Amino acid sequence: MKALLTLFAGMCIFSCTPSTAPTQSSSSFPLDPSEIFITRYFPENSNRQTVSAPEEVLAFVKNTDRISSNRYSDMVVDSRGNAYIACFEKKEDGQDYVLITKIALDGQTLWESGTALKGRATAITIDQEGNVWVLGSLEEGLPSPGNIDLEQKKPCIFMAQFSPDGACTRLISSSGSGRAFNIHINKQHEIMISGHMGSELSFGETSIENDTGDDQGFLARFDALGQCLWIKPISAAISRIKSDSKGDFYLCGSFHKELSWEKDSLSTESRYDDDGFLMKIARNEKDHWIRRFGKGGVIETGYATRETATDMFINSKNEILVCAMLDLYEEDLPEKERVRHSDMSILHYDARGTLIDQTLVAKHLSKRSSNCLTQDMQGNIWISGHAQAYTLINEQALPTEQDQQTFLLKLSRDKKIEQIMLPHHQTNMAFRAAYSLEDRVYFSGHFQTQLSINGQTIQNNGAHALFFYNKKVID
Repeated sequence: MKALLTLFAGMCIFSCTPSTAPTQSSSSFPLDPSEIFITRYFPENSNRQTVSAPEEVLAFVKNTDRISSNRYSDMVVDSRGNAYIACFEKKEDGQDYVLITKIALDGQTLWESGTALKGRATAITIDQEGNVWVLGSLEEGLPSPGNIDLEQKKPCIFMAQFSPDGACTRLISSSGSGRAFNIHINKQHEIMISGHMGSELSFGETSIENDTGDDQGFLARFDALGQCLWIKPISAAISRIKSDSKGDFYLCGSFHKELSWEKDSLSTESRYDDDGFLMKIARNEKDHWIRRFGKGGVIETGYATRETATDMFINSKNEILVCAMLDLYEEDLPEKERVRHSDMSILHYDARGTLIDQTLVAKHLSKRSSNCLTQDMQGNIWISGHAQAYTLINEQALPTEQDQQTFLLKLSRDKKIEQIMLPHHQTNMAFRAAYSLEDRVYFSGHFQTQLSINGQTIQNNGAHALFFYNKKVID
């Protein structure tokens, strides 16, 4: 039986004074958001917002001691080149705590927030005024008169808005069980989030029930005032949400067996497979489409494909670039290795969902490779991946350390590889988020012991740590 969907009109903003909406408040929520998300400032770095940064910056941000294969760090950049990173850190009690950080162009930390709250910040988005919305989960919920004892505290999804100076100005929370991993705000200040839920999930008076007995994916949409318009089920693992110049939303990721939205439905090539998808949900909710990519597995050998879209970028023409992990059955890979590797391609779509072209970028990457993608103002594409011993780029094997090597590629506008960057790293390292603005590209990710990029080096004690990197790409 399909999940039951119940919609009510109701506000789920506890307290806010946004610049883009009238002041809202709720008498049932006594605390101001800034009293919950307490921000720590670094006054010694406050003047860093206006300094001129070097052409390349590599900075150690914080020791987080833990990473996640789902979402470790997400990042946006404001008009002044300051980066905002959503992440989490493990503390001495073994629990994860929220970590929201603002970093100046030269890599100095300006403020951090949420570090007293058990949970994770998993995604972040920025509006045209420079305010950021952070998405995540709190393991003990939000403080309220009926939520004081530890035994009564229940996990919740949170959406928190921060002004550029670090003040938490708006706060939205869920009830029921769920986790959220993607958020995006369009030019009309409408927000879409995605995640997965248990038996029930609510934002304010807007609710959805799931009677399948299993976790269910969901999408939720909020208007510019923060009111939850709807929550709908979706059977997909969503990697990224973006919007175009018209405010229409796009989603990419993977699905198993079947993906349905409204009256459209897609099926995988075979019932054993995961296929990738790209979906458009227009603001009017009438114009939408879904596109599938993927091949069927060879059932006789027990082989199922695991194809997915890992990231995407929408350019000024409203064309969509998708980073896709595909199984292409290359004969030059030993048969026993084919099950564990995929090829990385860029799929180029127009706003109608027509595939313009497909470009093979790297062959034989790990199926668990962490990829991120962005495009700079000159049209160059920057894409990251994780090479193994069999990986080929331009039909050449990459030098690997301990059978692993993270790489960052620059492709020209016509998708020809122009530059291959190979950071020197010991143990585990990956780029986890990418962003571009004006003359620079920005990245965040994790490393453990040592990381060197173009002569700059940062070090850590062997635990996982968050790093920030930006590079001037236009003279």
